Amino acid sequence: MNKLYPLLLEHHLPVTVRYFLAVAIMLVCSVMQVSLQMLAGHPSYFLLLPGIFLSGLVFDRGTGILAAIIAVGVGAYLGDGSRIGIEYLSTNGLFAVTAAGTAMVAEFLRLEMKRVMQADKNKALLLQEMAHRTKNNLAVLSAMIRMQAKNAETAVGLVLQDTARRIQIAAEVYDHLSVKEDSRLVNMRYFLNDVVDKIFQSLAPLGPGGVRGHK
Repeated sequence: MNKLYPLLLEHHLPVTVRYFLAVAIMLVCSVMQVSLQMLAGHPSYFLLLPGIFLSGLVFDRGTGILAAIIAVGVGAYLGDGSRIGIEYLSTNGLFAVTAAGTAMVAEFLRLEMKRVMQADKNKALLLQEMAHRTKNNLAVLSAMIRMQAKNAETAVGLVLQDTARRIQIAAEVYDHLSVKEDSRLVNMRYFLNDVVDKIFQSLAPLGPGGVRGHK
């Protein structure tokens, strides 16, 4: 569904094409409604409402209202126009109100879906920016400590190098844990082995000459 939302909400079709597609949708619904009425023998309108809702949801700029106008016209045609009276007017009037309400609800739902999708995109961008800045800050901090270690005494320098190394590994682990666009599927065996290996590297003591010992 996450891939379907952009397809439905972010297309850039010309207005004339949107209106044409809405008319085509309503034409299909009208044919189905006429066929059903011929089989049932009495007028009905409920198959026209899905066409209104679909037109208003998939397209915008008044396509739902256009579909509602078409539906009201089809409903008036399907009704028994030879006996125009209170029942005929009330039935078609109620359907007109229902059709207009369906169109407004569909277009409002479309706007809300676009707003939620845009908010989700903004949140993802903010999380990526925060992760990028955190990783850069850790890298800068590690580099500053390494520079300080060069001017320190041997024992202090080794401690500072060890601290810089741990910060660098923490940055790598943080990068692994950050949300990425291709992180829907994760190879957990590789992921956990790599993360655990980096953590053990950061905790392992320095050997002679500042080299880490490996068991």
